[in-house]
Amino acid sequence: MGYKMLVPRTLPLKRNEEKATEFKNKFQVLYEKEEVWFYDESGFTCDIKPRKQWALKGSKPISYYLGNHVRCNLLGAVCPSNRELETLLMPYTDAAVFQIFLDHMNNATNNKRIILIMDNASWHKTKSLNWHNIIPVYLPPYSPDLNPIEELWKVLKDAICYICPPKSYDELCDYLQEILQPFFKEKNRVKSICKIGY
Repeated sequence: MGYKMLVPRTLPLKRNEEKATEFKNKFQVLYEKEEVWFYDESGFTCDIKPRKQWALKGSKPISYYLGNHVRCNLLGAVCPSNRELETLLMPYTDAAVFQIFLDHMNNATNNKRIILIMDNASWHKTKSLNWHNIIPVYLPPYSPDLNPIEELWKVLKDAICYICPPKSYDELCDYLQEILQPFFKEKNRVKSICKIGY
């Protein structure tokens, strides 16, 4: 009858659809004229939420966790039009760390003018930031679905092995680098995951 089981996509109740539509229209104009990148940060921990796994009937599988809150932050920007991806792994995120990423992006794009679309985190709006030739554009509040790099974060989190999770910050960073490597080599994969759906 045309039905199938689907997991609903979550959206914040506070989302303003009028502002989201206004942004989509603005983006279409930008995308035709400029090189547009989408930026975001995502946190990864050693304590990975267990998922369903094969087990003998009657058995009770166990998923151990460290409980020491080891966390690594992945800062990333993707350009869907040219399939490029830039990332940095950091122990935390603030204005100083974001400046390191801006410097990295400026070098990676050869100091040319680019548009960087991001959310409204306070450190993205710090007055002392040196943007180089990067033009910041902010997403409407509560609109993570308008940032295609969010889809990449989901893929990476699904790829982390929950059976043998990393046990230290360094091991977590090494693990993330290993998972990220194919995305730098297989650019079509970046484009297929980070599609712009508007």
